[in-house]
Amino acid sequence: MILLHADYCQDHVVYRQFNGVVLAEEEGENIAAALGPKKAALLQNHGLLTVGQSIEEAVYWFTSLEKCCQEQLLADAAAAGRRGETVKIDDVAAEFTFRTVVSPRGGWFAGMPLFDVAEEEVKRENALKNGSWAVSGSHNVVDVVLSAALGALVGVFALRFFR
Repeated sequence: MILLHADYCQDHVVYRQFNGVVLAEEEGENIAAALGPKKAALLQNHGLLTVGQSIEEAVYWFTSLEKCCQEQLLADAAAAGRRGETVKIDDVAAEFTFRTVVSPRGGWFAGMPLFDVAEEEVKRENALKNGSWAVSGSHNVVDVVLSAALGALVGVFALRFFR
């Protein structure tokens, strides 16, 4: 898979040996070794794994990579529908964008609002349960952030203990 987005064009690995839930320490070590200095892994037949220097950073990379993968699938399908090829980002432009924009601090900064929104939605849900608010909201962001946070915790664990 060649990712179109500059954030991931050269900062991910595809882990083809994934065999299910990581219960053995050896499998965690193998994933961490395959990940190396990269921030994301696509676990074949499973899903995504991201790491960062903070939970916020790792969660942002996870949600961003998930969106990037969706965009990639749509672009590939559109190209196939017109019997063409997916338009790829120029290597020089991708590298420049990556080096300019992508950093641990940038990931942390971009991830913070996800937690702020999730916190507000939890407050709203609790207020609704207590009958003090008359409006309801989507719980989609909470679900996404919690799911990404769980994946990020696994990634942070792998980063800290297996590197």
